Amino acid sequence: MKNLVDVTIVNVAIPTGRESRGATFGHIQWIAVGHALAAGLITGGRLGDIRGRERVLPTPVGLAGLLLGAFIVEPKEP
Repeated sequence: MKNLVDVTIVNVAIPTGRESRGATFGHIQWIAVGHALAAGLITGGRLGDIRGRERVLPTPVGLAGLLLGAFIVEPKEP
């Protein structure tokens, strides 16, 4: 729940940060993705502490494999 609130706060603050800092869309995208990844790593680490790394690790590794496969199979634009 805390991660959802954190990501929501970052998304609400993006327009103000963009105007005051003169950031491009790419900069804002890096900030949002970095924050979401950090929140996911903290949650995943805690889950690994509770349930054990051997049980938790296959899920993100499998997800990363599926996403990588989707990017490889995606048709390229001519």
